[in-house]
Amino acid sequence: MAKRSIDEWNSELDDTKEFYETYPELEEPKTVLLELQKDVHLIIEGKVTGKTYIFDRGGSIVDVDKADAEIMLTKMSGYCNCPGGVGSTPYFKIAR
Repeated sequence: MAKRSIDEWNSELDDTKEFYETYPELEEPKTVLLELQKDVHLIIEGKVTGKTYIFDRGGSIVDVDKADAEIMLTKMSGYCNCPGGVGSTPYFKIAR
C-alpha cells in the first residue's frame, strides 16, 4: 500500500467540502406522523386534502399531510365532542 502525503489527503478533503457546499438544501417534510390515542379502528378523510387515513388501533402511527394534521390534532372526545369540552381528550398526538 502506497503512502500518501498530507497534501494528498488535504486535496481529497477539499473535494468533499466542495461537494457539500454545492449540495441542494433539503425541503421541509410535507407530512407528519400522528399517533391514535384511542383504542378504536378509525378511518378518517382529511378535510383539506381529501386523503384517507387508516388507523388500525390505539397506538397506530400514520404519516399524515401537514394540512390535514393541523385539523386532526384538534379532534377531541369526551362528554361533548367540542374542543376544550369538559373531560375531553385528544384523539391524536404527534408521534416522536
